[in-house]
Amino acid sequence: MRRAVNALRSAAVLGSEVKPERIYETTATTRPEEIQELIKRALDGKFFDALDKLEDLEDKWISGDEILEMNGFNWMH
Repeated sequence: MRRAVNALRSAAVLGSEVKPERIYETTATTRPEEIQELIKRALDGKFFDALDKLEDLEDKWISGDEILEMNGFNWMH
């Protein structure tokens, strides 16, 4: 709950209206659609396109490990 409140406060500082995009930016998370696009590109054999998408996400401070965790993959199991 505290993380959600902090995310909302951080997004509110950036503008008068809190939008989903601002929440994603302030929490350094990515939209599920972006991850799905990355995975689809890789599964379609478009590896360089998938790599470009991964690099775009990494520019937003999203790591490969975080992408896997967001999709339910756990390195420890």
